[in-house]
Amino acid sequence: MEVNPYQPPIVAVPTLAEEVSAGDRPAPRPIGIWILSGLHLLVGLLFLAMFLILLWQLSTDRTIRLVVPGLVIVLFGLIVGMAAATTIGMWLGAKWGWWLTAFYYVWATLGVVADSLFMLLRLEEVDPEWRASFATKQSILFVVHGLILLYLFKRTVRDFFRLKSQRMVTALAILATLAIVVMGATYGVLYSQSADGP
Repeated sequence: MEVNPYQPPIVAVPTLAEEVSAGDRPAPRPIGIWILSGLHLLVGLLFLAMFLILLWQLSTDRTIRLVVPGLVIVLFGLIVGMAAATTIGMWLGAKWGWWLTAFYYVWATLGVVADSLFMLLRLEEVDPEWRASFATKQSILFVVHGLILLYLFKRTVRDFFRLKSQRMVTALAILATLAIVVMGATYGVLYSQSADGP
């Protein structure tokens, strides 16, 4: 029997079970996530080493105990914990890993802006050359953090974290609100400690 040349070719349509299993299959890990999780791991290890050295010095030298406030120890511990959590979350492609990493970069970006305004407004009589150098460093930090944050919203990255439908504006509004609350609390604690100090 001859094949009819006018008959359309048979297209294999995937079954419902095949479509469901394909939808559950995670997207491949983007190279940027490999790099970011590695950098977060290195930063976490660096801060962990500094944290352990600080604890060792506090246990052996009484004069350091008087100088180093408890808030510094808490901040070091939080940075180590956040670096470890973001490393694991990014590597696994977990949704919470994306949210925590995005929060970190929103917080860091807004923190650069807040620190810059605080320092430049407070230190009006400082050498203009130092102010220019400080502004340049802060601008570089702002751009780097901002670019990484934009990268986290790329479609391929969101696909890897199974956040295809996540809207950028909504996520940024949530993350910025949380970051402002955390920064406000941090500055409030720092201000109250400096006011209570000698």
